[in-house]
Amino acid sequence: MIIIPIIYKSERIAKEFLLLAEKEGKTLTPMQLIKLVYLSHAWMLALYNRPLIDEPIEAWRYGPVISVLYQAIKNYRSNPVERIDCEDVTINNEALDVITQVYKLYGEFTGIELSMLTHE
Repeated sequence: MIIIPIIYKSERIAKEFLLLAEKEGKTLTPMQLIKLVYLSHAWMLALYNRPLIDEPIEAWRYGPVISVLYQAIKNYRSNPVERIDCEDVTINNEALDVITQVYKLYGEFTGIELSMLTHE
């Protein structure tokens, strides 16, 4: 049996981070979201040897950027992202676990702190 890994759009993963923050009465900026999605993708690769997102990641001045996600939320600038339009795809348990763990570890970091972290 061949198992085909489920790969998500970055906007859907970002929406999951927004939902986690909302449950705690917190908000996330575009930079925080981009870096959290990047970190969750890296964790998925490290833990399960498969990608979480299907878009390319680019090296920008402030670290890795998923340009598709950036384009979707750039109008918020440094303000909290209020919503992201995306398909309402169900995220599997492995991916949810990774996203939740990344949020627990890094959700309190500012965008600049996350940027510095991704430069290490």
